[in-house]
Amino acid sequence: GLALAAMADDRLRLGLLRAMALRELGRIPESLAAFRAVAETTAEGLGQCRAWIGVASCVRLLGGNEEGFAALQAAEPLARRFRAARELSEIHYYFGALRFALGDIDGCLRHHADAHGFALTAQDAECEAQALSGLGDAHYGRGRMRQAIDHFRRCQALCRERGFGRIEVGSTHMIGAIRRYLSEGEQALADLRQAAATAAKVGNIRTQMVALNILGEI
Repeated sequence: GLALAAMADDRLRLGLLRAMALRELGRIPESLAAFRAVAETTAEGLGQCRAWIGVASCVRLLGGNEEGFAALQAAEPLARRFRAARELSEIHYYFGALRFALGDIDGCLRHHADAHGFALTAQDAECEAQALSGLGDAHYGRGRMRQAIDHFRRCQALCRERGFGRIEVGSTHMIGAIRRYLSEGEQALADLRQAAATAAKVGNIRTQMVALNILGEI
């Protein structure tokens, strides 16, 4: 497609699609390079905004922070300029995820709440599911296990209703992780085994690794 594309918009869409496909295949360094290339060669607009969000999504998976924050700070003004609620939901979701990794749980909770609000504004079920998962992480980080599992279950139900299998995998392994704190050991083991198997099936290596690690701990 990229070899045949003559229009800039076609090259942009194909470039973003290629970068997303690489990310979903677990080829994160290649995906990061592809998102960077689109962001750095595209004129200011929603396409560039989406590319910077893609950069942040990859940096998060590789365990980085500074480049992720910089990418989101570049994306947010573009999303606000175009009043793009879906993109703003994604931006705040990744802000929240990076804040969680730094141990800033208050910041994590604030950004995921914003992500949820923008998802509802956009009427985008996928962003809503992602934000519910983020809120689950935030409450988990606060030690509020019942609140956390409630958000993950809401995320799981929405994912099953709409077919968002890749997001559902993350919620399933977190439900298993939280159940150990609620003295539900057997159910926790079942959830984690299911999450690890499903993550392997869809190529979500990071979730597979975490699910297996927690399974071993239990």
